[in-house]
Amino acid sequence: MIYYTKNEIQAKKARSRFDFLIKNQKTINLKEVKPVRTLSQNRYLHLLFNIFANETKQYTPDQVKQVIFKQVVNPDIFVKHLGKKGYIYLLSTSAVDTKQMTVAIENFRDWSSAECGIYLPAANEKEELAYLQSLIGV
Repeated sequence: MIYYTKNEIQAKKARSRFDFLIKNQKTINLKEVKPVRTLSQNRYLHLLFNIFANETKQYTPDQVKQVIFKQVVNPDIFVKHLGKKGYIYLLSTSAVDTKQMTVAIENFRDWSSAECGIYLPAANEKEELAYLQSLIGV
């Protein structure tokens, strides 16, 4: 159950439920629910993948997302190492919150410019984004 602790009644209900579970020696999983990224942020991010792929002509947008964005530029956010054999697991972009995604996007924009000479417009550069979107047909 999700409790909104900013609301005093909800906070009391959460405390009551927590106390009940502790009293009855239940196994529990207590975790913070983080805000998910916004739809506009998601659209913007995928537009950046398409722009980068179009500029390089070496990658598909999905390769940009899975390899460049997650593994090369933002491994601290998306790469999780599993077990002793060195397996890696890539988190989905939907698993990170808006703040983490903002950092990841800024990292990608900075890396793209510094390492590849490809300028990726900021989210507030609406005219440039619209032009590039129409140019690449996405």
